[in-house]
Amino acid sequence: MAGGIWNTLNLDTIEPIKHLYNLKILGLTNIKIKNESLEPISHLKGLLELELSNQFPTEEFAMLSVKLPKTKCDYFQAYVKLDEPIDNKDVMVIGKRKPFLNSSIDIKKLQKYEEQFAALQKKYK
Repeated sequence: MAGGIWNTLNLDTIEPIKHLYNLKILGLTNIKIKNESLEPISHLKGLLELELSNQFPTEEFAMLSVKLPKTKCDYFQAYVKLDEPIDNKDVMVIGKRKPFLNSSIDIKKLQKYEEQFAALQKKYK
């Protein structure tokens, strides 16, 4: 499910998704969910792969990483390394309104984000 290149798909909720028990792959890109909750996805225990855009709160990614341990998702961690740096920044911190950083210069900031992500994960274990 995705919005267009120029237009975001606006949804009140993704609640109906939680009933798609047999879903194996889910992609949600360029969408805006009014309540910003990805919780309905946590009910999809058979989900193998999840593709999301980095536009949701960090806590939502941390929650899903705990609730769906068998699901592959690039954003189930504190940050990801970019294939192509943007203005000398080669790391994208996971979560809405989080920065792009340089993995060599911003080591302490990255450690702080790792600790925060781990604390959020602990909350859901």
